[in-house]
Amino acid sequence: SWTDYLGLTVGGTLSNAGVSGQAFRYGPQTSNVTELDVVTGNGDVVTCSEMENSELFFSVLGGLGQFGIITRARVLLQPAPDMVRWIRIVYAEFDEFTRDAEWLVSQKDESSFDYVEGFVFVNGDDPVNGWPTVPLHPDQDFDPTRLPQSSGSVLYCLELALHYRDSDSNSSVDKRVERLIGRLRFDEGLRFEVDLPYVDFLLRVKRSEEIAKVNGTWETPHPWLNL
Repeated sequence: SWTDYLGLTVGGTLSNAGVSGQAFRYGPQTSNVTELDVVTGNGDVVTCSEMENSELFFSVLGGLGQFGIITRARVLLQPAPDMVRWIRIVYAEFDEFTRDAEWLVSQKDESSFDYVEGFVFVNGDDPVNGWPTVPLHPDQDFDPTRLPQSSGSVLYCLELALHYRDSDSNSSVDKRVERLIGRLRFDEGLRFEVDLPYVDFLLRVKRSEEIAKVNGTWETPHPWLNL
């Protein structure tokens, strides 16, 4: 599992657990570590793992730096995909949102998306926290007339990703996506998706931050609640 912000350090994320939309499948980043080098409060450099100095190993992982500073980590890796189908779908009803999220993360590897995460946003045209933050491409628009009249002051969004190879046909990717999307109860007409290289998907949060700093919105309050 990897975090959603690649500008962070490995040691820093391991000190905080390292949670992402892949954690439902692979666990947090701390579950994918086999060995650490840690500088303790005494200034000693100690190598630790599940079998060696295990108390220090498990204390440091997610320990917020209180038990030592991680200077080296041996982490599990896997082959990266070439491309990602990135999707956002919107819900007005919290119960439907959570039902679909729970169903997706309970499926086996080939029966779900590779990335599942949700967030809450304002039901309004606020450029920082509202409708404009949901579409994935400049050509896409959020149409609030698609929302039910019962919509409240906040809305819910599931962010999904399906990994695939350059060699996969568009029709096969479409088929896999539609098989899963067809089971979900999001608000019709509020679905946004793009295909992009895997590295671009990993860098999406960092690039959003860079844009926000340029246009001045980074300095305004921007609460971020991921579910």
